[in-house]
Formats: sequence, structure tokens, C-alpha cells
Amino acid sequence: MVSRRISTVDYTKKCPERDAVASYRRAGGPVAPGMTIRYVVRDARAGLADCTWEVDHADLLFYGRVLAKAWGEVAAGLRQSTMRNCRVNVPETRCDL
Repeated sequence: MVSRRISTVDYTKKCPERDAVASYRRAGGPVAPGMTIRYVVRDARAGLADCTWEVDHADLLFYGRVLAKAWGEVAAGLRQSTMRNCRVNVPETRCDL
């Protein structure tokens, strides 16, 4: 699920936000700039998304990429944290990541 604060409801390009806004409108939900919408991406390339209560299926490749990117950021932070805890001034000290 994606949770995003939208700045407009009149998207000109194909994107999941545009389809999510349309999905909210089809369901009769209020949509306005500045509100936070929650949606599931059905097809990232085609810009298709559904509001959370109308989910049929999700784009697993899209969510896999999002998860991999998030893990990369977490792993980088863990590496930095581990490096700070290593005693680099002592030659025999190793820091295995």
C-alpha cells in the first residue's frame, strides 16, 4: 500500500496517483489537494492503481523494487553504524560486514 499526500487532483501524466484519484472518485470518496490518499499499484508501467478498499491485485515487481530500495537504504545505515563501532586505530581489529 502506498500512502501519499497529493498536491493536485488534475494529473496530466499517467501515474498511479492519477488512477488512484479516479478510483476514489468512482467510489464516491472525497478528493482534494492536500489530502492523503492510500492506494495499491496494480500496474506501475501503465500507471494503474486502486484505492485500498477496491484492491484486486498488486504489481509485485513494483513492490519488489520498492522493498529492495528500502532495504538498500537500511543496509547502508547499518554499515555506517557498524563502521562507527569498529576500532580502526588498532591494526588487528577487523570490521566484518
